[in-house]
Amino acid sequence: MGKQDWVCLVNKDVAKILEGDITYKISIDDKEYELGIPYLTGSQICDIASQFGFNFSVNNNSRWEIFKSLINVCVQKGVADRLLSALFRRERFESINNLPVNEIEQDKIFGSLCQIVLEDINKHIVFSGKRLGIANKQFFLFPLDDNLIVPENDIHTSDYLRAFPGRIKMDLNNEAYDSVVTKSRTYIEETCIFILEQKGLPHSEKGEVEKLYGECKDSLNMKRSSEWDDLVSDLVNGLNKIVKSIGSMRNKNSDSHGVGSKRVSIKRREASLIANSSITLCDYLLAVFESQK
Repeated sequence: MGKQDWVCLVNKDVAKILEGDITYKISIDDKEYELGIPYLTGSQICDIASQFGFNFSVNNNSRWEIFKSLINVCVQKGVADRLLSALFRRERFESINNLPVNEIEQDKIFGSLCQIVLEDINKHIVFSGKRLGIANKQFFLFPLDDNLIVPENDIHTSDYLRAFPGRIKMDLNNEAYDSVVTKSRTYIEETCIFILEQKGLPHSEKGEVEKLYGECKDSLNMKRSSEWDDLVSDLVNGLNKIVKSIGSMRNKNSDSHGVGSKRVSIKRREASLIANSSITLCDYLLAVFESQK
């Protein structure tokens, strides 16, 4: 997606959402909250513009007109995604931070609100042929027919690990399909290492992704068991094939080896399948790990 694609956000309905004019009902653990993006006055919108190096003044303009100008200039400068990151900055949400609940519940509420806001924005830009997504605090525009799975990443992993889905997505959008294969394989490897290290267990060297996955699976007690439903066991067993296939494709076809004339061209559909598979697998491993903590 090019920077001009972000023009779809120059939409009065989207502006109302981002300016804080719309609130949503959030239900968490049988409790209901009415929340929205923090409200912005005209002066506050100008202050945000100044943080990006733009000089705006309120004059007699409406908040919508000021915000429209801000989005337009951010689009032209290629920083629309950074504007969204600033608006969704966690510390801005004082209405959530001041709730009489613990930090974990506050994080759940914040995550739910972000998801609902994203869905609402996507309803208003549907005719642009794009949808807005967020991964690892970074915003992306996806084609409507792009089925890449981007997990919510609410698990407490390292910033380095959380960045992988977004980096894989960026390579996919930039048509760097060989790099998608490399990063997908590395994401599996780093996820396994993270889990093993968190458990205080030794692990194989980097570069041995199948061994690392086996060690990780053992540490999570994911071996086939009579206690598991046969279909679930088959599904988990199938994850082995995903790891092996991605590892093999990385060795033979990615940008990390000079295979020369033997290189097989990877098309977008295969790159998307590889990306989806690695992200889904890692998301599952991390979810199992989190449930055992």
